[in-house]
Amino acid sequence: MTTHDEFVFKSLDPRVAPPLNVFGRPIAVEWRVSLSGGSRWRGSLRRDALGNCRVDYGRPASVSRLWRPAAGAMTWLSHRERTARICQGAALISRLDEWAANGGWAFRFGDERRMIGGLDCVRVHVRAARAMNYSAARDEVWVAPEWGLVLLEELESARERWRWEILALERVAAPPEAFEIPAGYTLVD
Repeated sequence: MTTHDEFVFKSLDPRVAPPLNVFGRPIAVEWRVSLSGGSRWRGSLRRDALGNCRVDYGRPASVSRLWRPAAGAMTWLSHRERTARICQGAALISRLDEWAANGGWAFRFGDERRMIGGLDCVRVHVRAARAMNYSAARDEVWVAPEWGLVLLEELESARERWRWEILALERVAAPPEAFEIPAGYTLVD
């Protein structure tokens, strides 16, 4: 089991999944991403007490991602096409070398603290796997450990700037059906 001091994010979207302590911490979040060049998009995130997450991209959502840690599966929903694609093998990986070999991100909690939106946050230092050829001039990732969530992420490289930020956050449990494939959707390979 990873510790609070040293950990590796285990999902395709590090903002929403273990190893941050997400269990017993249901939340509802509104978020925004801004890219250099003026591109922006918004979405929402819901997480239940079991760590199941749903990320909706767009308003209204055109695509959603369901992450169920216990099942080791991630599901992509296309709301326009009314399809679902289940990706098996998204189970948590406990060792950094296994994750990095598959192109993951390594993170380490630092000592810096900062208040963001009235929440105590800790700065996290980012390192990408060598295979990803990632080089950033600036990485700032701020996590609210009490909430098990990244509140602010700012990355800048020679090619682009990226900013992820939380716009609204509340402790509320989503209904179980929020983490299921909706009726009438077709499973695709």
